[in-house]
Amino acid sequence: MGAINKVLMFESEDDATRYALLLEAQDFPTPTVEKIDSEEVAEFCRGAGYQAEMIAAGMLVIPPESNAEELDWQKEEVPPPRRSFLRFPMRS
Repeated sequence: MGAINKVLMFESEDDATRYALLLEAQDFPTPTVEKIDSEEVAEFCRGAGYQAEMIAAGMLVIPPESNAEELDWQKEEVPPPRRSFLRFPMRS
């Protein structure tokens, strides 16, 4: 069974903070809670092939036991930026 990349959106800031603390307690990277428009998140998820899930206020969500070591978006190698050089004739 393949892994599912999922982005959780919380209706309640308190619930999001509680989940972040649970993640931190399990030695995940320290998360931060940010208020972002849910449509923006959903649009990002559609474009990235992730699943967006809205967590209703008061719902308890338990974090996974482990984190993915490599995310799909990290697998793509980003080419180095193209450099352009200007050449000027040297004056003697």
